Amino acid sequence: MKLLDWSHNNFKETITTDTTVSQLKKVLEQKHSHVKNFILCKEEFRETHEMLDDKKTLKDYGINGSIDDKESAPSVTICYNFTPMKNKEGKSDPLLLSWT
Repeated sequence: MKLLDWSHNNFKETITTDTTVSQLKKVLEQKHSHVKNFILCKEEFRETHEMLDDKKTLKDYGINGSIDDKESAPSVTICYNFTPMKNKEGKSDPLLLSWT
C-alpha cells in the first residue's frame, strides 16, 4: 500500500480478495494512529480509481488473487490518503510525526 506523497510509509500486506474496503481501512487505522477518513484507490491515486464502497471486496473492484499460494499471488498497489484527527487544541497535526 502506498501513502500519497509519503513514500516512507509504504508497506506490503498479503490479504485475500474477499477482504472488504472497510477491513483495509482497519488495517490502515492500526498502522497509523490519529487518522480518519481514508481514501483508497486501485493502482493510482485518481478519482476514477477510488474504492468508495466500504462493503465491496477487492474482488468486486476487479482485483484477482491466486488459488495456489501467497508467493504466486499478484501484486496490486492500493494508494491511500487520509485526514489527520484534531489535536487537543483542535488543530490538525500536518506531519503526524509526534502527538502531544
